[in-house]
Amino acid sequence: MRRLRVMPPAAVGAALLGAALLGAALLLPWVHYGDFEFRLYDIPGWPRYLTLALAQEAAAVAALLAPTRRRRTVALAVTVALGAAAFAAAVVTMGGGQDSRNMFGPIVPAIFPTLGRGSHAAVLAAIAGVATAVIAWIHRTAPREPAMPARTPS
Repeated sequence: MRRLRVMPPAAVGAALLGAALLGAALLLPWVHYGDFEFRLYDIPGWPRYLTLALAQEAAAVAALLAPTRRRRTVALAVTVALGAAAFAAAVVTMGGGQDSRNMFGPIVPAIFPTLGRGSHAAVLAAIAGVATAVIAWIHRTAPREPAMPARTPS
C-alpha cells in the first residue's frame, strides 16, 4: 500500500501567496507619473521579467511536488537561481519604468516618478517563490520521528 504524501501547509501557503503576488504584479500599476499610471506591459523589457517570474513559479511548484530528495534539491537550486534572476529583472524593470525617456519618448515631463504597488508585489513574489522551495525542502528532508517511542521490556 502506498503512503499518501502530505504537502507542508506552510509551503502550499507560500506557493499560493507567490502566485497571488505575481497576479497582483500583472494587474497593479508599477510606476506613477502624477496622474499617469503605467502597468508592467507598458514598461520596456517587461517580457524578460514575466518569463523569469513564471519559470520561477513553475520551479517552486516542482520543488513542492518532487518525490525524491535529489529532485527536491535540484528543484530548490533551480528555484533559488530563478528567484534571484526574477528579483533582478523586477528591479531592472522598475528602473526602466522610472526612466521618463522610456515611458514618454523625447518629451520629458517635469514630474518625478514614484513606484507603484505592482513593482513591490513583483519583488515579494520572487521572495515567496524561494520561500516555497526552501520550506518544502526542509519539511521533506527532515528525518521523521516515530509517533510513539518504542517500548522497552522492563
